[in-house]
Amino acid sequence: MEDFDSISAIVDSGGSNSNFGKATKFLIDNRNAKVPVIYFINANSPGEEHQYHYNFASKYLKDFSLDVDTFNDNTYFTQNKTFYAGVLRAYTLRDQTFVGFQFYPQDVLSEETILHAARVLRMQAPTLDVRFVATGSQQTVVTIKHLLDELKIPALTFDTILGDMSYSPIVQGTSYGTLRLRPAENATTPRDIVILDVLPLYLSVLSGVITTQFQDANSHVSLKSRERGTPDCYLKSASTDPAILALVDKPVKFTVGPLNATIEGATQEEVDGYHNALNAKKQPIIMNYDKTFDQVVTYDTLCPRSNAFTDAAVCMANKNIFGSKAANLAFLAHPTALGRASENGTLSAQYGYDLSPEGFAIPFKFYDDFVNLPENANLKSAIDNLQASVNQDKLAKAELTKAVADLQNLFYSAKIPQAVLDKVTAAAAALAGKIGDPKLNLKFRSSASAEDIEGFDGAGLYSSFSVKLNEKDVTSPCTYDPVKDDMNPKRIDCALRGVYASLYNVRGVEERRFARIEGGITMGIAVVPKYAHESPIKANSVIVTKIQEATQRDLAGYTIGSQELNGLVTNPEPGSLAEMTWAIQAIREQPVAFNTLRQAVPKPGDAARTSRVLTDQQLRETVSITQRLEIAYCAAKAGNNTVGDCEYVPFEPVETKKGALDLEIKFLENGHYVFKQIREFNG
Repeated sequence: MEDFDSISAIVDSGGSNSNFGKATKFLIDNRNAKVPVIYFINANSPGEEHQYHYNFASKYLKDFSLDVDTFNDNTYFTQNKTFYAGVLRAYTLRDQTFVGFQFYPQDVLSEETILHAARVLRMQAPTLDVRFVATGSQQTVVTIKHLLDELKIPALTFDTILGDMSYSPIVQGTSYGTLRLRPAENATTPRDIVILDVLPLYLSVLSGVITTQFQDANSHVSLKSRERGTPDCYLKSASTDPAILALVDKPVKFTVGPLNATIEGATQEEVDGYHNALNAKKQPIIMNYDKTFDQVVTYDTLCPRSNAFTDAAVCMANKNIFGSKAANLAFLAHPTALGRASENGTLSAQYGYDLSPEGFAIPFKFYDDFVNLPENANLKSAIDNLQASVNQDKLAKAELTKAVADLQNLFYSAKIPQAVLDKVTAAAAALAGKIGDPKLNLKFRSSASAEDIEGFDGAGLYSSFSVKLNEKDVTSPCTYDPVKDDMNPKRIDCALRGVYASLYNVRGVEERRFARIEGGITMGIAVVPKYAHESPIKANSVIVTKIQEATQRDLAGYTIGSQELNGLVTNPEPGSLAEMTWAIQAIREQPVAFNTLRQAVPKPGDAARTSRVLTDQQLRETVSITQRLEIAYCAAKAGNNTVGDCEYVPFEPVETKKGALDLEIKFLENGHYVFKQIREFNG
């Protein structure tokens, strides 16, 4: 084999990333180590024998009689390997394409073992431009680097390859719209295709997105584009390419493909026809929710305390009363999930502290009582008028922005029903008493009916606000501070007004309109202590329970985005970048392999870190806890009495995994973990 093209007929089409090109699997039969034989597997032929190393060996190798477990043990998890199983993949670095020689991330290869396999490959392909690409942190080359160089198989990391990218498709597809260059956020429409040099903290509903800054897999921009199905890509040259600039402010056809993006001139008729057809496919959605339940409930009492997954399912079902965010906090606190430190046999008991926050849920009915109070008739009328105008597409962006601002001001000055305020105040005092801090600071988090539902996660749409139980200002009117994104004063009534008002911010209104959620729009609230009340925050992570941007379809595990201190992961400050690490584990009995694709850039202008944000122990424990949660969530959602097949969900590969979860975790300086949120992932 002289070059990759010589086996082009047997390779697959590669991953979603332009730097990750075509690939083929290889198998080295090392049963006779003195005369090893390498096979290249035809990925385009039908049958599992052309997809999986074990099936290939079973069908084509002579005198092969191993079962799959023995094969795996002798291939991946020993240094005295009977077989080597790996992948050859085409990569692009500095505009040059080469072949990456790599193994499964969980493979525990020693450096001498890597060197032996490299020699076998080089004998078969003496002129192939090939480099060894480590896919797991345990796959090191410190003592053999010079020997690999002599073989002309230098070692590279994913971080190096990703850092050189000039194009990456985030969501492939085609759309039509008007091309805009660096538009102001309040100047876009759903029919615009935008070129952005900086990732925005919020992405308006658009027809297409092109960024010249790399998009993290967990960034708000890429997550929103995936949820909406909006064509989206990273294209480094987009804001400087003369051919693209010539089309700015004109109707265009935008196509995101696996290897490149195209922007072509179009007609206004084509743009209008595309969007009219898109809107015609969507049916109006009216959210149904409980309008009668009128009590504040702690997360620990939201569903029965037991070891039954069916009782955990009761927590999840209560989203109809409190919203998914609050209901899922109750699920986290359930004994089948994390439980409490005081409950024997729970994960929290094993760690010696509560792994999820205490707190309470405020029902949807309190919002309805607030809006329907006779003294707030002008607020109710303004809400109805705005919703009617939005449903009929009557408002331009500037008109919507003004209408929302006027409506939110009505929220800030509206009267809170005394019964609502009394119940919430009593619950806050009880929580402070339980924790033992009468000056406890709280966070009132949005938990809307139109949030964390199938096909619409609503992440980042609504707002959360601070409460100081010892707030001295008890008379000043409630106002919103746009600089600090918080309410003043920090009273309970102001936080209630702020969260309720955030239901009608511009991004929430636009997003619901895109999804055609036209009724049943209401707000619950999830109340928790400030996460740093026991210790300062040292790191912040988001976990998605599948491999994102997978370079091969049989990878199983999690994607972990992390940042220092309380730095944002999903919507980072422009110029900063979260770390992205894969936690790969297809076989539960074997150790997790960690592969960091990109180091974090903590602040704009900072150099990238040279080490991970989390320690190896933190990563291992976080993955272990998340696996337990994924199994419990699966069993509860299925209404099972036992774990059943859910036991295998964390270890399903990308190609067969049907769903995933999205979790947020705070890491405190005292070593504690706070699992602050769990939701179904829609990206």
